[in-house]
Amino acid sequence: MIEVEEHTVLTDTFVIESGQVVNLPQVGVVAMRGILRSELQAVIEEAVARTIRNPRVQTRSLIRIGLEGGVAAPGYYLVDSDLPASDLLMLAGGPMPESRLDDARVLRGDRTVVEPDRLAEAFRTGATVAALDVQSGDRLVVPLPSAESPIMMAREFLLLIPAALGLLYLVI
Repeated sequence: MIEVEEHTVLTDTFVIESGQVVNLPQVGVVAMRGILRSELQAVIEEAVARTIRNPRVQTRSLIRIGLEGGVAAPGYYLVDSDLPASDLLMLAGGPMPESRLDDARVLRGDRTVVEPDRLAEAFRTGATVAALDVQSGDRLVVPLPSAESPIMMAREFLLLIPAALGLLYLVI
């Protein structure tokens, strides 16, 4: 996310394209390969300053993270890299009651990149998404109990009660 005061054409969310570049209107292509999140502000400010005198620039690094499994609204979300990891769950409407948060992990492809113990510690301490080295495209997976677990069996049973009461009402 880039904000340039008094220049609305440069105030928007810009995507880093293949080749690790970002194309800014009125500025052109800015190389981003090897740029750390901590360097983003200075790099964009320098690029904008080539066409605008004394720009006031603010940047935020957004990454796309998938939230899957036992959350109310699974999907992909654009998040600020400075967001506390625990807030990721809230973006997706929070964990479902039967979620197994103690087994939640971050996956990159099929490989686990943040183990459950480390993720739980990040939730407890307020560590940020950036501190976990989460990258765009990673997925936070919150497992649900298997269908054979006592919790899921009880849930299925409880879901049948209204139907059974409805049938009983019709018979009586």
